[in-house]
Order: sequence, then C-alpha cells, then structure tokens
Amino acid sequence: MINFISTNTPGLENWTEAYIDPKPLELYDPSGRKLYYQFSVYKNSNLIGRIYIGADKKMGHSVQLVELDSKPFDAAKAIKKSIEIAKNEYPDGKIKSTQLVVYDYPAIGVMTVVKDKTTGNEYRIAVLTVVLLLIGDHNAAINILRLGLQSVAKA
Repeated sequence: MINFISTNTPGLENWTEAYIDPKPLELYDPSGRKLYYQFSVYKNSNLIGRIYIGADKKMGHSVQLVELDSKPFDAAKAIKKSIEIAKNEYPDGKIKSTQLVVYDYPAIGVMTVVKDKTTGNEYRIAVLTVVLLLIGDHNAAINILRLGLQSVAKA
C-alpha cells in the first residue's frame, strides 16, 4: 500500500497520513467459508476506504479490493439487530451462529442461523448492514447464492 500511495496512484491521493485499523472484520460467504479480511482505512478519524484481503490463498492475489468511497456501517449494531430478529422470529430456536456475510457482492449483511429445538430444522436470518433491513429467511435463495459463490471460487 505504501508503494501505491507514494507513487501517486490515482484515487489514493487522500491516503497520505492515513492509517489502517489493525483489527479487520472477517467476512464469510453464506455457506460459512471465510472470504475476506476487511481492513478499514482512516484519516483524521474519518473512514476514507477499505482494503479487502483474501482469506484463502486459492483466491489469487492477497489484496482483492481497495475501496475508495466506503459507506460506514456499524457491524456490532447489525449483528445485534440480526440476533434480535432471529429471536423474535424463532423464539423456540437456538442461535447456532452469527457472521458477517458477503451474500450479493458488494452487499454485506449479517446472517444468523437458528436451529429449531424440536424439529432440528435450521433457519437463516439475514440483515443488510447499512440500513439494518431484514432480507428474510430464504433458504432456497441462500442455497442458490452458495452454489454461485462456489462456482466462482472454482473458476
């Protein structure tokens, strides 16, 4: 990154004196496979971009994306909202997992998987991180997305 900034790469002019948050968000695909580490870039305490590092060496180059016009979102708030909706929708269920997911690139959401204690069925609740809207329990849609992501990963 220092090389890009020092050589005046277009779009990175504002990154002089910026810093990268050393604690990335971990982003997963809907099937639970880790896709990216998302590092936020700040200047004067303002978010100015994000860097996506591939979590799997099979995905090619480690730097997958440098985002210059990032929209801020509160991951903790989105996770809380997803869990809240899951508990309301499935009060007798047990929460198995909650993860940040890339479900329709570049859209990022939070997926909470709930297991029905009686039937053993699993349900997925997904919430958009930016607007905290419920995407819904669309197991069929999630399976289609999973197949699509797997085919992209194999290509």
